[in-house]
Amino acid sequence: DGNLYIKGFGNSTFKTEDIDTLISILVENGIKQINGDIIADDSYFDNLYTRDDWIIDENANVKLPPVSALVINKNQFVISLYSTGKVGSKLKYAIKPECSFINVNIDANVTEYRSRPRITSTFNNNEINVKVTGGLRKRRTPVGYVVNIDNPPLYFSLLLKEKLLNNGIKVLGNSEIGKTPSPSNDLASVGIDLDSLIALINKNSNNYLAECLFKSVGAFYSGEEGNSFYATQAVLTTFSDEYIIDDETAVVDGSGISRFNTITTGSIVRLLQKIYNDRIYYEDFYRSLAISGIDGTLKDRDINNFIKGNFHGKTGTLNGVTALAGYLTGRDNHLYIISSIMQFKSRGSSYHKNIEDKILLELTK
Repeated sequence: DGNLYIKGFGNSTFKTEDIDTLISILVENGIKQINGDIIADDSYFDNLYTRDDWIIDENANVKLPPVSALVINKNQFVISLYSTGKVGSKLKYAIKPECSFINVNIDANVTEYRSRPRITSTFNNNEINVKVTGGLRKRRTPVGYVVNIDNPPLYFSLLLKEKLLNNGIKVLGNSEIGKTPSPSNDLASVGIDLDSLIALINKNSNNYLAECLFKSVGAFYSGEEGNSFYATQAVLTTFSDEYIIDDETAVVDGSGISRFNTITTGSIVRLLQKIYNDRIYYEDFYRSLAISGIDGTLKDRDINNFIKGNFHGKTGTLNGVTALAGYLTGRDNHLYIISSIMQFKSRGSSYHKNIEDKILLELTK
């Protein structure tokens, strides 16, 4: 009896397969019918989903999907376009994950020459309307395009209801957005431990996961909701109390892609030193970093054989900026903390990343 609530706590790795896991648990518990509504609870974070909503005059050159407490597939769906037909014929499409509430209007054709489709979407009255215009050159394989979801909790509720119905669980109510009452009976949960999440963020510089974690920090710090203000206060207060950051340090996001972030290499070195001295967290943090010549964002760096595997670090790249920080094991088997930030107007990031690699090489001599 009653409603079925699904509450998100910032698990940015939640996927369609995790919904299937939750539903299988409901089936195993003998639940065959929901007499009320399917209610998505996104209240652990604020409802400012895009960076432009909380960073004034952001104008970032890196666009991210909506950041929310209740996440599914990074709050995106994929439309695959097929141009295998005759030139001039309509493109065909497929949506992943499949769902009945996404309507697609194809006004795009197979073309003989190189062309690019334009995809727009609107979310109204519990339906997502996608329009595809332009064209796509004839080819044998489909091309996938990601579409951001404007209303993550409503999309989640609609998708969950449809999957419940497909698995034989009747739903008498509607898909809604709301808050989970207290007390309530917990039926199932899916999560990720912090160590695993940090590794996903650091190894490949995953900006979206970092932004979701940033708001989670704000929620934990404030005891209220996760937002950029509380997250910023948590970071600055903690690092100031530990004498890690300078007075000029500014933090406005979790990924570091905002131009309004300011920090010095000295602050980064002090932070890495603080982590190194923390025997509880250091090993997990060290393993989360990309390894030179082995994996992550450092896998393809042009380095010599000695540095390969001996530098664990984090990269950072923006237009006109490249950064590198981490731990280098020298030939003397001592561990060195490295931090470098370069700004440039010419020669590009590859040239300056090569300088970073040469610095590592010099430090190992």
